[in-house]
Amino acid sequence: MSESADIPYQNVLVIALFSSFDVRKKFEKEVVKQLSELGIAASRSTSMMDTKTPMARQSYLPMVGRVDADAVLVTQVGSLESK
Repeated sequence: MSESADIPYQNVLVIALFSSFDVRKKFEKEVVKQLSELGIAASRSTSMMDTKTPMARQSYLPMVGRVDADAVLVTQVGSLESK
């Protein structure tokens, strides 16, 4: 892959912050799929944790090193309401 300002990152750790582990896992899978289609390697945080792993900084920091991420994408839905 050539260097481009449009795609400055090559390996992204994807973290979704939802109360439901299953929702987090599904959302992260979709984001990783979309990034992969753009030629960006990505890893799901939920692939390195289970339902008892706390959603806290100390849980995620080791994952960055484990997958050698050069970026972290954190998402959280503020509201499920639509107008």
